[in-house]
Amino acid sequence: MEVEKGNIIDFFQTQIIFWYGVPWYIITDKDKPFVNKLMISHYEKFKFAKHKSSMYNGSTNGLAEPFNKILCDLL
Repeated sequence: MEVEKGNIIDFFQTQIIFWYGVPWYIITDKDKPFVNKLMISHYEKFKFAKHKSSMYNGSTNGLAEPFNKILCDLL
């Protein structure tokens, strides 16, 4: 599924900033919707930093997968 830049901006403004305020920073992967001119200008406009997550780590990802499954089941 292709995610458009405008949808990311809209989601971020309406679901994150509107409800919780401007974050100090966000942590994302190196995916294209989060690394583009539009998002970078958005980071600068609201004065928050963007940190990139680390590369794949098998042992930690192996622990995160079961936790995510349990969390989704609970929700």
